[in-house]
Amino acid sequence: MAILEKIDAALDSLNEKKREYLGASIIGTECDRELWYKIHSFRPELTPRKKRIFRLGHSIEKEVIDLLSLAGFQLFTHKENGEQWGFKSGPFAGHCDGVLKDGNTPYVFDVKSAKNSFFNQYKKKGVRAVSKEYYIQLLLYMKYLKVSQGLIIFYNKDNSEIHVERIEADNDLASAYEDRALEIARTETEPERKWHDKSFFRCRLCSYRDECWDKKD
Repeated sequence: MAILEKIDAALDSLNEKKREYLGASIIGTECDRELWYKIHSFRPELTPRKKRIFRLGHSIEKEVIDLLSLAGFQLFTHKENGEQWGFKSGPFAGHCDGVLKDGNTPYVFDVKSAKNSFFNQYKKKGVRAVSKEYYIQLLLYMKYLKVSQGLIIFYNKDNSEIHVERIEADNDLASAYEDRALEIARTETEPERKWHDKSFFRCRLCSYRDECWDKKD
């Protein structure tokens, strides 16, 4: 029985929908042009393996939320109408994992899973130094939910270690990235490339490498 082939076929049948907005989770990406393609030039990006990675990440998020509840924290993961907490600003939007209250202090929180090597980098250097995407994402949630404190909770996929980092709000920086998102979403032509050598590792890893470098600009 071709078990893996059947699993992959089932995942392939779960078609990706075109997002009509730029997400807070990616606006920290350095290249404006890559972000422009994400909203203006849709094509499926996820292989079955990547879809399995995302499904595992969602399972880990649920487990961490269950652990927080078990520990006695007051959690708000959805609004009364069932929607996730988040924001929408025209073609820019995002949804966080929830709000946690420790005593009288509310924290916006987001759960991230990572393999051991990245997990140790987050512990040693902090999220701002390792992943601008994660850092900006949380700042945006804090700005829109009007909460001054945030938590990024990292879960080590290799050994189940947990690391929690507290983040202070920076509404000016969050607003700057919101402005960037709106400008990219509304422009009709590709922005300039961040890098100018298609052999650069960031370009080699970009899902839109072919579209970008086929252009003769």
